[in-house]
Order: sequence, then C-alpha cells, then structure tokens
Amino acid sequence: MTLTSSIRSVRREGERASVVLLELGGTEFPFAAGQAVMAGLADRPDRKPYSIACSPAQARESGCLELLVKVDQKGRAGRHLGDLEPGLAVALQGPMGRFTLEGARSARRLLFVAGGTG
Repeated sequence: MTLTSSIRSVRREGERASVVLLELGGTEFPFAAGQAVMAGLADRPDRKPYSIACSPAQARESGCLELLVKVDQKGRAGRHLGDLEPGLAVALQGPMGRFTLEGARSARRLLFVAGGTG
C-alpha cells in the first residue's frame, strides 16, 4: 500500500529521537505490531524504513501512525524526512516486515532486547 500523509505533530523524545505523528486521513492502514513502513518526503524518491511506534489499536483510535525517528541535535531527520515540520507531506509504503507475534497466546514469557530507534 502507498499513502501520502502529512505530519500532524513532532514530539522530541530526547537528544537524538523524535516521535512523528502522521495523519492517516481516514484511510485504513492495517498493520501488525512489529512492522515498519518505508517513508520519505513525498516530492522525493528516497525512502527509508522506519518502525511503527504505536499499536494498531492506537492508530485506529487516533487516526495517526507514529514513527520514532532518529534526529540530529537540531531535530532534523536528514534527507529522507527533512526538518520534520507539521504539514510536511510524507509518502508511506507498507506495512512491511514479519517480526510479529501472530496469535501469541503462549504461556511462554518472552524478552526482546534491541538497540536504535527501530
């Protein structure tokens, strides 16, 4: 699925990361926890994978998709997403990825440890 969205808001989450809320504009965007999207400025061909940082239920309720994005000290995300300003048009492709827990109703306890924003 390909979707052009716009940034609703940007919230700084530390020195090197921001949470970016992308408007879904009433479009259903079905995904599973653990999946990602390819995202980039709508007027450029470059895309980069970003992990989806909200649950499917949160996305349905808010009408937004959340991405956790690595930024520089000035809050810029680089060439793929630029200066991260509300209203900026962003192209999304996906969802993609298979790192999900389909039907995980197991009695096993799981611990996942990862680094980076994804």
